[in-house]
Amino acid sequence: MIVVICYIILALLFLLLATGKFKPKSWQDLPERKIQLIRFGCFFFFVVITLNLIGKMFEN
Repeated sequence: MIVVICYIILALLFLLLATGKFKPKSWQDLPERKIQLIRFGCFFFFVVITLNLIGKMFEN
């Protein structure tokens, strides 16, 4: 059960980073192109974690 809660927290964090609702202060120094790449990576990891979470739910 604790693994599912951790997956949910990580997925929400990556979703917030991908949508731009949460921006770390260090991102202000980066060029816009790198920020877009980081957001795409965060969205990719959000999808991967969400699919992994769905797999864990159907496993039991």
